[in-house]
Amino acid sequence: MCRSSESPLDRILSGLGDLPAWVAEQPADQLGTVIIKGREIIDRSEAVTAEATRRFDKAGGYKADGFLGMVPWLRVNGKLSGGAAAERVETARQLKELPRTEEALARGEIGYQHAVAMARAAEHVGAAQVRKAEATLLKAAETMDPGQFVGVAKSFEHQVDAEAVLAEANRAHARRISRWARSAMAWSGSRGRSSPRSRRCFGRGWNPS
Repeated sequence: MCRSSESPLDRILSGLGDLPAWVAEQPADQLGTVIIKGREIIDRSEAVTAEATRRFDKAGGYKADGFLGMVPWLRVNGKLSGGAAAERVETARQLKELPRTEEALARGEIGYQHAVAMARAAEHVGAAQVRKAEATLLKAAETMDPGQFVGVAKSFEHQVDAEAVLAEANRAHARRISRWARSAMAWSGSRGRSSPRSRRCFGRGWNPS
């Protein structure tokens, strides 16, 4: 029976205190479920702490402890390496723009490393691009281990990059044609008449011969 004054964190810590003795009593060949459930608890906790990290970071709560940024605060207080702390801060920030991904992590439908891959894709190509394909990517994440899913996320990034490069190339080509056309018209107008070459260009379409 839990007390009304106990927070969810208090109840979780109390349960964790009881867990070792309980696990010790379980048959060794049935501990697979314990491992799976334990990993799910860790991943779902990452979703909760991601939101807490994001809000604490935005509020500048780390300043009260004398830190200049969220990453060094988390490195010390979260007992993480610098790289792991930076990853969690950036992932927390990106997940704000990927609500379906954060919800899937909170429900245990995907693991934390799946969410990291999604966050990195958003960092590389923009959250708006990832949101367009978020449902499809999440379905893939649910059926793959994180290592496999990283490959899918990278392929998605390359596809978006290729489309962006092609679109920009087309826009640049159109700009060059427009500038050339204006220059040619201005040149022919300044001479008071159109040349045979310009008549061929604008009368029958561009023909460089």
